[in-house]
Amino acid sequence: PDGALVPVILALAYLPELRRRPLVPERPIPWRAALVFLAILLPWYLFAWGYFGSPLPVTLAAKQEQARMLNSLTFTPGFLNVLKWFQHNPVYWLEALLALSGAASMVRRDRRWWPFLAWPVIYFLGYHFLQVSSYYWYYAPLVPPLLAACGLGIDGIIQTFQTRWVQWAAVGVLAIFSAAQFSDVWNLHQNPDQRVLIYRQTGRWLAEHTPAGATVATIEIGIIGYYAQRYMIDFAGLLQPGIAAQLASSANYDRLAAQVSEQYQPNFLVVREGSFTELESSYIADRCQLAHKIQGQSYGYPGAILIYDCR
Repeated sequence: PDGALVPVILALAYLPELRRRPLVPERPIPWRAALVFLAILLPWYLFAWGYFGSPLPVTLAAKQEQARMLNSLTFTPGFLNVLKWFQHNPVYWLEALLALSGAASMVRRDRRWWPFLAWPVIYFLGYHFLQVSSYYWYYAPLVPPLLAACGLGIDGIIQTFQTRWVQWAAVGVLAIFSAAQFSDVWNLHQNPDQRVLIYRQTGRWLAEHTPAGATVATIEIGIIGYYAQRYMIDFAGLLQPGIAAQLASSANYDRLAAQVSEQYQPNFLVVREGSFTELESSYIADRCQLAHKIQGQSYGYPGAILIYDCR
């Protein structure tokens, strides 16, 4: 849905220009660009409709159903939680103030900035009304407009005062921002996601030790499924519409995993040790045996990954 907003915003931005000027051969309506746009997108949507049964991915419905589960947050409350991560850092408060100043400058000085400013607003409202569950990466598209507005805020101060000491102060502020961002990026580099390495090893083990036609059920299927190259069943409902429809009625992923396992009868189960107690005490205890255990210490991962053979 957020991708579809881009051409809508561009079209709305183009309409006032059409009303202001007469159509001349040198500046016609850009039909060729519109046709290129459709030529790229339309075949994909037609293929998706025919192959998957819908032009929209099941992930949208799954995220909406996830938001209705107990202890889940929707997009807007999740955004407020993300803001709390930065509330004790004065650098981000300064960035926010400058961004507000820059956004006001966009509105006052140049209408060409309006589409750029409209994007984060419409994006936020779209995700709010879609009522999807909150994931921190959903807020990443809001960062580039924030940084651009922050830059315009600094520029607005320079243009307003036009003194040498203000210019040097602006350079100092930019240096502080750059140092803070570099520090955050370096911390991310030093502390990568703990799941990446062990999930990759899990997928490789499945690829080497399970039949090519085996079905594997787990949660967070991306990295594991990529390396396993097996038919994946996702407890979070991101792949199977039938599972997505059960999310809202499930108290938690543990209970849902037990229900899904009974329904889909996977050949193999991949779980984090101690995370799926209901699944382990019911379906796994009755039908599965431990095939492999991957200890997390070697991968910087707290705990272990258990692979069960349920054939």
